[in-house]
Amino acid sequence: MASDVLSFIYDKEPHVQVRRVLIITGGLILIIGSRLPWISAPVLYGVEGPASEAIEIGWEGSGYITGGIGFILLLTGVFWKGRTGKRYSIPSAILATLAVLVVVGCFYRILEIDPNGGFLRATDVGIYVTFIGGLLALVGAVCRTPVNQGKQTPILLIMVISSGLMLALLLGRVRTASPSLEPITPHAVAADAQPVVIDTDMAADDWLAILYLLGRSDVDVQAITVTGAGEAHCSAGTRNALNLVALAGRPEIPVACGRETPLEGDHAFPTEWRERVDNLLGLTLPENSREASSESAVELLTRIIQGSPQKVHLITLGPLTNVGELLEAEPGLVMNLEMITVMGGAVEVAGNVGPPSNSENEVADWNFYVDPRAAAEVLGSGAPITLVPLDATNYVPVTMEFYRRLEKDRTTSVAEFVYRVLAAQEEYIRSGSYYFWDPLAAAIATEEGLATFQEMSLVVVEEEGPESGRTLESERGFIIRVAMTADRERLEALFLDAVNGRLP
Repeated sequence: MASDVLSFIYDKEPHVQVRRVLIITGGLILIIGSRLPWISAPVLYGVEGPASEAIEIGWEGSGYITGGIGFILLLTGVFWKGRTGKRYSIPSAILATLAVLVVVGCFYRILEIDPNGGFLRATDVGIYVTFIGGLLALVGAVCRTPVNQGKQTPILLIMVISSGLMLALLLGRVRTASPSLEPITPHAVAADAQPVVIDTDMAADDWLAILYLLGRSDVDVQAITVTGAGEAHCSAGTRNALNLVALAGRPEIPVACGRETPLEGDHAFPTEWRERVDNLLGLTLPENSREASSESAVELLTRIIQGSPQKVHLITLGPLTNVGELLEAEPGLVMNLEMITVMGGAVEVAGNVGPPSNSENEVADWNFYVDPRAAAEVLGSGAPITLVPLDATNYVPVTMEFYRRLEKDRTTSVAEFVYRVLAAQEEYIRSGSYYFWDPLAAAIATEEGLATFQEMSLVVVEEEGPESGRTLESERGFIIRVAMTADRERLEALFLDAVNGRLP
């Protein structure tokens, strides 16, 4: 064997010598690179951990593929003797190309996870070593060289079969990582299900909250209204809502558009935020053939709430513009409401408006800040209200640990879409600035023991200024049930079960 190797390396045909050296060297480099770290785990995931977390045989098992390819190419370069005629080494080229594609796929995935930082800071040496090894082997494989026709059929057959297996494995990984999104078969709504109406501004966390509610058989979502004064513009938000309910297998749920402006004032979400959610963070959903309701948001809310034989639970996930306008026009509707669960406000904690709004406001949350008058109208309506402010949502950050759990536990198209939403927001998750805001409100509306509560007399500051939208305790206020803490572990378990269709 040693003499054969030496004879190959010092072959009298220079083309043969170069090709074999390149293929052998490329195979060795592929094997070595596959065992080196491919990523910087603390940078990409925002967590510290042992080196093994960054290796994982390449990254997420990709090194098993590239290492196997390297081993086959190494054996090929050593044992494949020349034959007459000139042709390319097609099987070797296929194998080397597969190795390069695996690495390119990892680069693309890293850019999806870390779009701002890019792969230069998120990658480690192994991914580059592996890429170079694949390129060297590919160059060697496509060199034209004299070859001898004769006794090489078994080796060629083995290489073709190996190439096919590697290709199947690669395609299988791609399909597993990014399955197509198809509407799921929804739960049958229970006969005694609570009728629910959702008012939303169709931000990304709203999508998660809506899908959670649609994953419960004890919740009967009867309508969705979109406020154009929130994060999404009304037309885009309405279309996204229609497609979202289609994904959940409930395309018949009516969706209506509301006001494009607050009841008062001109506070607005940053333009770049609105464009991102209008465009669904670059993601896609199944198309709903139904159109938005011809009714306005207030008209749809009025019809559903008045016509329900049971009291309706109204869940608000954005600025309260639509609901404020509704209760101004029809104050008697509060008698038909079981509860209004409101995600908004900051009672004993700092707000979250700050620099993005170019405002000095440090005390309001976005939902109340955008339309303080509407918030004041709702809290002062006399309706039974459960407020889920930042005080409670601060207890439920979306963690990298949860993200990894979801990555491994996504058995439905809904769960897959949720995973893609979080992947698109991963820089915020890593930084600790992304929370289950609206999903917590939705979950509290369905699970009483999920939070601790305190009754408080509250008002909302309506006046323009650095405290506009602030939620204050006041003797002049109205008694509101306020969520103060929340159980993150229980929320995570409920959410995973809901989006994976495991709730009864």
